Amino acid sequence: MSVLKINSLKKTYDNGTQALKGVDLTIKTGMYGLLGPNGAGKSTLMKTIATLQEPDEGTIFLNDLDVLKEKHEVRKILGFLPQEFDVYPKATAYELLNHLAVLKGVTDSGVRKETINVLLEKTNLIHAKNKHLGGFSGGMKQRFGIAQALIGNPQLLIVDEPTAGLDPEERFRFHNILSELGENIIVILSTHIVEDVTELCNSMAIINQGQVIIESHPENVLSNLKGKIWKKVIDKNQIDEIEKTFKVISSRMYMGKTMVHIWAETDPGNDFIHIEPDLEDAYFYYIHTNQLKV
Repeated sequence: MSVLKINSLKKTYDNGTQALKGVDLTIKTGMYGLLGPNGAGKSTLMKTIATLQEPDEGTIFLNDLDVLKEKHEVRKILGFLPQEFDVYPKATAYELLNHLAVLKGVTDSGVRKETINVLLEKTNLIHAKNKHLGGFSGGMKQRFGIAQALIGNPQLLIVDEPTAGLDPEERFRFHNILSELGENIIVILSTHIVEDVTELCNSMAIINQGQVIIESHPENVLSNLKGKIWKKVIDKNQIDEIEKTFKVISSRMYMGKTMVHIWAETDPGNDFIHIEPDLEDAYFYYIHTNQLKV
């Protein structure tokens, strides 16, 4: 089993933004979810692990490999799908994967051909191998991103907001690919989409404002909220009064009205109904209350 250990990682940009404020994480083989709102520091953390930028302080080790000092060795066993990436629109899927495989050190043409075809099959793109990338849909482009990230059989795969903007069918297909990969290697899924972590990950952390708020198994993250989450459907104009009276963790439109979830140690009355918490409740609770990790 591989282990990625991140200790006391700090990063402040030139404009004064503290993107990482002493991040500590331990990530083992399997699917690991990193949840947080936009601007929480997730992308900064992913780029640092992927050797694309330097931290100000801290260490990262993949087993015995010093990620920050042995970048060339890390890149041999790393796969990375950034949140945004460009492709050569006039190149075909096969052509660009072949080029990237050469850069990755796959020098034997026969091995490259077999590797590329296997990756295209795995990502359900074999039918489009000779299609120009400029004609790919958003979902196809994301699957191509996974294919290029898997060149060289990486031990560590980092995917940053991989399902944002995908339709339900593409998202389901993407989940299947990631689940299969997570059986044998470390896969870090950085996202703000709670459902992705709920459906895929057996370990997770919530990060906000550059700090880890909680790191645990999803079930443990929920345990602190059991018996303390309540819901009620209200008129939209009641939300201000509810927020003054109760600890609101989330609200959303529901059949023309507002569904509000609150946290309370005991029955709050006022027609609130007790519900079992889900990971979305935990996410909003920890983000809004900025609890220290437990």
